[in-house]
Amino acid sequence: MKYKTQPLSKIINFEIGASGRELIDELAFVHLIAMKFDGEEFHASCSFAEKQKLYFFKLRFPSANICSSAEAHCKQSLTETGDIVDDYRKALDTADPRRMMASIIKERAENNFNDELA
Repeated sequence: MKYKTQPLSKIINFEIGASGRELIDELAFVHLIAMKFDGEEFHASCSFAEKQKLYFFKLRFPSANICSSAEAHCKQSLTETGDIVDDYRKALDTADPRRMMASIIKERAENNFNDELA
């Protein structure tokens, strides 16, 4: 997973290229960030690039300070390569136990499929 912050716009962009269980966990991570920091998902889409399905999410936060806190949380909870740190997975289990919300945002992204990159 990759993320990029736009602090002036109070937005964090997420790009997820995982598949299988890792994909669902990374989607649960985005959901948890939105829940924890009162983020509003205002963009969800997916596309194919280099034969890989990519998911894109944008979260908008109420203030620049909250966005900065969410970014710091991402830095703490993800490795340099974008993997979720092992001891953070328990938080995912608490926030989205059956990964129902992760499945919902996955479906929402797939409903906004962008084949321009295909």
